[in-house]
Amino acid sequence: MSNKTSASELLRENPYCVLSTCHANSPWITPLLYAYDEHWNLYWISSIKSHHSEFLSKNPNAVAIVYQEPDYGRETSALYIEGTVEICNDASSVMTALKHYSVRTESGFSNAPEDYLLDSPCRFYKLTTHKAQSLGEAQWDNNLLIDRRVEVEIP
Repeated sequence: MSNKTSASELLRENPYCVLSTCHANSPWITPLLYAYDEHWNLYWISSIKSHHSEFLSKNPNAVAIVYQEPDYGRETSALYIEGTVEICNDASSVMTALKHYSVRTESGFSNAPEDYLLDSPCRFYKLTTHKAQSLGEAQWDNNLLIDRRVEVEIP
């Protein structure tokens, strides 16, 4: 019997994700404070000079994972999100990102759209979710426990 946290609960309860990017056979991962919308698209603020931002400018494909570490009586729960990333480069997309981001946190960032446009060193990024998977029930294969992933319907 499973005691896993649902995908929606993982998004709601865990404000950090780990983002995976890759360019020219060089993988990179980074933890991010993120926000999300009703379709599980992710938003975050990053420096345009950060390693992952530079990779994304060359290869917009990315994977993010939101997970909950196991504790007593609860299995590890994880949500894998695959998609493409774009920079929010206009006032409208920045306002959308700000709307979702302000739900996640109330301080530590500017809520002025102009602070993320033009010559700003930071931008909002949006990962548009194309596919989502969660950890399924692990299965035994002889003496090995094999993880499985199960496709999750994106709202």
